[in-house]
Formats: sequence, C-alpha cells, structure tokens
Amino acid sequence: SQNQTGFTEGNLDTSVAYSDCETCQGITTDTCHRIVTALTGVEISYEQGGQTYTTSLLPQRSYNFCGQNFQELSGTWDSIVDRGTACTNNLDCNKLIFRTSCHTLNGGTTGTTFDYQTSSGLFATIYVNPFTLTTVCAVINSVTIDSGNGSYNDNQSLCIDDDDCDFGIIDDPQP
Repeated sequence: SQNQTGFTEGNLDTSVAYSDCETCQGITTDTCHRIVTALTGVEISYEQGGQTYTTSLLPQRSYNFCGQNFQELSGTWDSIVDRGTACTNNLDCNKLIFRTSCHTLNGGTTGTTFDYQTSSGLFATIYVNPFTLTTVCAVINSVTIDSGNGSYNDNQSLCIDDDDCDFGIIDDPQP
C-alpha cells in the first residue's frame, strides 16, 4: 500500500513515501531513450530486462533504445534523452519514420542558406554557393530559405539519406 503523506502509526513507520510500487520495491523500469550520435560513431552499453548489451552506433544518426544505465564505451554521443516511456524491447521505442524526398537546392546568384529537417529528424542548415545546385534528403515540406535569392525543388524521389540523392554538387553555372 502506498503512503502519500508519510506518518508513523504504532510500530509501523510510514514516514518514507513512495510514488509507486516499483520505487518502493527497488525495481527500476526500462524506458525509451533517444540517442543522437556526433560526427564520430559511439560504442555504448546499456541494460535491458536485466541483461547488459553493447552495440556500435554510426555517426550523425538518431537511435531509439529500450533500457537503462546507458554508457559511452568509446566515442561520444551528441545527446541522449530519456523519453520516459516504459518499454520491454527496442521495438516499443520505434521512432516516427519521417517521409523524405530528394530536394534540389539552388544557390541563386548570391548564394543561399537553407534550413531543413534530415531523414533522421535532425534540423540542418546548409549554404549553397552562387550558381550551384546540390541535393539533400529532407523531410517533405521542411525546406525553407533562411537567406539569399536561391530556390529549391522537391524532386518527389523517396530517399533514406543523402546518398540516395546522388546528384551531388553541380559546379556548372545554373540559371
């Protein structure tokens, strides 16, 4: 039984109040965590369901794991957030999959700075030189012009990452 107020009754000391049964019994619950990796990958360890696991994560990606006691073994992560959602396995923590498409960014005559959301959900800013085109894999309807007189086009070509938009940088002058 929980005691929210904490008081002593006869020989029973209820002065320590617990918010739930798991805390009272010393049970820790696995929760969903979101890890974003930095420019280099990271090897991590974590506990899930009482077992310890290690895994290597690729650079500049976001991952979702179910567990607790996350530690960096080598490399560093950019961020880790406990989403607070109880889970029993990694499938419980699947992230929202973003709808993405290849977008052509045109630097215009002055060069242009674009903001967009990557396929892994991160927000990015890219500068495209004057008279230059480049392609990126971006969340549909996320591309905006921050400054400059360039333009952008959704190529309506599905992608997972920038490698799927292998048009690359075109150095020839563009109208």
